[in-house]
Amino acid sequence: WLDKLGLSAQYGLARVFRQTFFAANYALISSQIEPNPDFYLTVLFKRLVQGPVLTVLKQPDLIRVYANCASTVLYPSGAIVIYFLNLRNSSVNMTFPQFVNLTTDIYLLTPGDSNGLRSSYVKLNGKILVMTGLELPSLLPRTVDGAIPLEPYSFGFLVLPNANVSVCLKYNFK
Repeated sequence: WLDKLGLSAQYGLARVFRQTFFAANYALISSQIEPNPDFYLTVLFKRLVQGPVLTVLKQPDLIRVYANCASTVLYPSGAIVIYFLNLRNSSVNMTFPQFVNLTTDIYLLTPGDSNGLRSSYVKLNGKILVMTGLELPSLLPRTVDGAIPLEPYSFGFLVLPNANVSVCLKYNFK
């Protein structure tokens, strides 16, 4: 789903519609009325990604990477959000030489239980996400300096609040 959202943004599609919200093979909401991992992914995407698509020049094997300006509702103008999928069965460190001295807010999503990629649950920065009644769990980032460790089969969002990317400085949508 994240790959589809990233590719859609690259190709200039302003909207992407999910086939089903509920009651399908892999809907956003399970038949037990519990959010599936893609539900949380969709919420984070909507909160964090906004504005112009940025070009990602090099992607390592089995790592998918996309970038946009970050939402100016949560972050200052000039911030960027990089979203990724680590399709490897091993960890990888992601670095950004052009942003070497900047802190990064990481929203790292990993399987929520021993079912791995087939898990109906997802962890955000190591904490399993569970709704309480109608309340979303806290979807807060972890702040990282330097290389960013991406766990095997993980996906998520990296926000560089102080990137000051010129196209994102000019773009201000609230």
